[in-house]
Amino acid sequence: MTFGSFSACAQSETVFPTSQVSVRLLQRISLHTVKKTALSQTESSSVQEWIDGKLSENAGMSGEWYVFGLSRYGEYDFSAYNAALNEYLSEKEVRSASSRLKFAIVLACTESGNSYIQTALDSSVGGQGVMSFIYGLHMLGNGYSSGTTTAEETVKSLLGLRKNDGGWAVTGDTAETDATAMAVQALAP
Repeated sequence: MTFGSFSACAQSETVFPTSQVSVRLLQRISLHTVKKTALSQTESSSVQEWIDGKLSENAGMSGEWYVFGLSRYGEYDFSAYNAALNEYLSEKEVRSASSRLKFAIVLACTESGNSYIQTALDSSVGGQGVMSFIYGLHMLGNGYSSGTTTAEETVKSLLGLRKNDGGWAVTGDTAETDATAMAVQALAP
């Protein structure tokens, strides 16, 4: 199974394990946030126009989480964004392992079957702390494989990064809510 149908997440539950209630909530929040902020701050008259315009113009520099959320909504065309992100990735050397994996997740979400996804997986899981394990585990737990690690090895490594208070953090010795929530979601079956 591949991530090729990320945009069907809301219907199939194959990507990130969530309840139907939280999927619907994510959809509403994403769409509400886009309409309230992004559309009001640009001259876009629709979400699709914003995706094709401003969001695509800034591909790789910001907005990846908008793409992730909106892809779960299931009714938008991300071809302009994918083209822009692929162009950005071909022109830039992304040094951060976590960023490479984040871009791979977004490409997988938007049904972009390109080699960047596999390259990022093979070179980045565990390459930059807790977030690279979290992003990598999302990919490995949802149909992708890596020539350098397995989902089981990544789970073991991620569990080894827990802080004394039981959670996870990007930096420091005290768990952070965001990192812990992302780790728990990645570890969920």
